[in-house]
Amino acid sequence: MVAEMLEHIPNATQALAEAVRVAARFVVLSVPSKPDTNPEHIHLFDEARIRDMFDAAGAASVNVSYVLNHLIAVARVGDR
Repeated sequence: MVAEMLEHIPNATQALAEAVRVAARFVVLSVPSKPDTNPEHIHLFDEARIRDMFDAAGAASVNVSYVLNHLIAVARVGDR
């Protein structure tokens, strides 16, 4: 599970790829979906970018929902 941290990591693409690499079946991701005043948020993700990042990391499928100004993604990473 990658909850409320990806927006803080300089190389978010690499971090997500590592989560996909080590996950057994799913990666659950939660990130803010709207700009805010937190100066530690160095990224703001939208659905297209999250889907592209999971695709580049080799995820099999991604479902995205929005809850209270957050994007929630559940990616299936394959049968391992």
